Amino acid sequence: MTQKTARPTLQDRFTREEGTLHLTGIQALARLPLDLRRSDLRADRSTAGFVSGYEGSPLAGYDMELERRRSQLDAHDIVFRPGVNEELSATAVQGTQLAAMQPDKRIDGITGIWYGKSPGLDRASDAIRHANLMGTHPDGGVLALVGDDPAAKSSTVPGASELLLADLGIPTLYPSDPQEALDFGLHGVAMSRASGLWVALKIVLGPWFRPVFRVLAAMRHARGTRLDPFGAAGMRRVERALVVEYEDMIARACLALGPHNHALTVELAELPDMVRGYEEIKTAAVARYRAEAARLLERLGQPLQDAAAKGTTAP
Repeated sequence: MTQKTARPTLQDRFTREEGTLHLTGIQALARLPLDLRRSDLRADRSTAGFVSGYEGSPLAGYDMELERRRSQLDAHDIVFRPGVNEELSATAVQGTQLAAMQPDKRIDGITGIWYGKSPGLDRASDAIRHANLMGTHPDGGVLALVGDDPAAKSSTVPGASELLLADLGIPTLYPSDPQEALDFGLHGVAMSRASGLWVALKIVLGPWFRPVFRVLAAMRHARGTRLDPFGAAGMRRVERALVVEYEDMIARACLALGPHNHALTVELAELPDMVRGYEEIKTAAVARYRAEAARLLERLGQPLQDAAAKGTTAP
């Protein structure tokens, strides 16, 4: 009588260390920091991990996948901190390479991972150039995940980062599938530790996704109508409600505007900068935004309209 093999679970994609796994590209990149730590543990290295960046297609959803894996990241001594923008994330990752030099250190090195779309690489290039000139720790290393969109399928202009990465002095690896994303990620960190340089992984959407973009492009005239396939999504309803709430909030704040509360009104007008990210991260940001708006409006003497009464909160 043969023994039955346990049916694989979705959790196996991030916990199993042997056998065949089915992973999307984003899932492979989310598993990468875990595999880096496991590799170090097998080699008896005392290390930790740090991941920071700013989302954007084709890396859209990477931060969400990491957030779902928060408990596993914590268990492996990996800190995930989404950045306000790409350059602040880059300087945070740069700082990880100095941590092991501190007198109160508890580990030998920190592996840093920065992620961003090619326009984000553009705006963070000065921070990354200085970080690369500073170098990486031999027990740490830095991997930059750069999302490119050479066909401008989800961008205003085509994006390809090879020339800029070369100008920054960053070696670049180009994985073609999820397996290579894992293999090249491990190899890239080893290169970074040996050379003292940041190492980049160029990430693009595969040709298989082009028919999806063609369908979405053909449906562009349905956006905002009843036929919009994304219009019924909870987050889309919240986004549309936020516009109405903001216009009403500013209109009522202006009624009370005067020299005595000008600074408070400006602070209120700048609140939308709090709303960033995708899905769960954005939902949490919206909750913080609404709470802060209510607090500031109360100080202005203009109570906030209850959005929940209008049915505009996410389900």
